[in-house]
Amino acid sequence: MSIRHAAFLRLRSGLALPFRLWRVLGRHKFISLVLLLLLAGGGYYGYQKLKAGSVGTRYALAAARTGQLDVSISGSGQVSVSNQLDLQPKVSGTVVSVPVTEGQTVKAGALIAQLDSRDAERAVRDASASLESSQVSLRKLKQPADALSITQAENSLTTAEQSQRNSEDDLAKAYDDGFNTVANAFLDLPAGVPPRP
Repeated sequence: MSIRHAAFLRLRSGLALPFRLWRVLGRHKFISLVLLLLLAGGGYYGYQKLKAGSVGTRYALAAARTGQLDVSISGSGQVSVSNQLDLQPKVSGTVVSVPVTEGQTVKAGALIAQLDSRDAERAVRDASASLESSQVSLRKLKQPADALSITQAENSLTTAEQSQRNSEDDLAKAYDDGFNTVANAFLDLPAGVPPRP
């Protein structure tokens, strides 16, 4: 018998038990399921016993006496309120007073916070001044024009018309000068040289 054959036989004999067990479990499925559940339940029970033994509830007993009671509790998690109302004022500003106390019951329309009104008063004052200025300007526009204003407007119109005529004359002169310059350039070309396209 060779070394390979001997190793194969040892391997086969070592694997024979798991293969046979698998074959038996496959034939008896209900018994296999019960055994698997018992094994899982036993494992869970053992784990719980081991875990419970390491950490347990501890009680400290002491004799009752009068005096200050010092107790502290620690924990982790989220704190949330059971009844909350978000305030949304119509204007923004700095809160200068809160005339209610914590836990006090308030009714609709009650003053619960007072805002600094100096910025709003300044804005109203500026808007009033702007309104008065606009009303004065409107009254001036509604009044008939005086002789001096009419004369000034007529002089401005005459000046503008003269400026327009001068601009039109300058444009016509510039056009004529440009035309003459181009015509002279063509006349100065030597005879027999065709112009370039």
